[in-house]
Amino acid sequence: ILNLNFCKQLHSLGEFDRLPALERLIVRNCIGLVEVCESIEQCAELVFIDLSYCKKLERLPRNIGMLKNVKTMLLDGCSLGESRIQIRDTDSLELCKANKIDINTRTSSPAFVGAIPSDLKLFSVYLPRSLVSLSLANNNLSTESFPMDFSSLIMLRHLYLDGNPIDSMPSCVRSLRRLEILSLSNCEMLTSVEHPPHTLKELIIHFDSMHLLRKVVFDPEM
Repeated sequence: ILNLNFCKQLHSLGEFDRLPALERLIVRNCIGLVEVCESIEQCAELVFIDLSYCKKLERLPRNIGMLKNVKTMLLDGCSLGESRIQIRDTDSLELCKANKIDINTRTSSPAFVGAIPSDLKLFSVYLPRSLVSLSLANNNLSTESFPMDFSSLIMLRHLYLDGNPIDSMPSCVRSLRRLEILSLSNCEMLTSVEHPPHTLKELIIHFDSMHLLRKVVFDPEM
């Protein structure tokens, strides 16, 4: 277990090759954290990653999606809706060199930093496919900014989207064929939840203040 909660001066997190047995990485409320380095791929035993409220987080390694044992990932309050997070992509660097394309990066790293599109359509590609629980709460994500397809997350059972300004259940949720828990609490712009996955066992919708919810529709076979 590596717990670095509230380390406000922490800027970069790396040298994971020194921690091959690491199972739980907890870096919550590290408000100065900017990047997580690609050496995280060396932590083959990782099952839990908490990067919640690392509001300045800008860079995640592309190979974080290669981790095969991560079951829970918490990205609450990471400003995903502001399109700040980028992906280190060494393959893209080599491609650009081969085609003599000039690249300007904001870091001293030799790796090309490719920004996730503003609508985050490709974001799910970079998440571990082994995920069982994913929290994207309080990220200022609108309905339109969610990925078109979450089907790569074939093991996902728990999804927490609380506190985002979505007006309806994102369509990508329907591609989660094993989803059992969907939480949409305090999504104050939410007006409808229609046709969630048939596997759903628990739908959590709670509001602390006024809300716009008018319609919840389940398929008849549910």
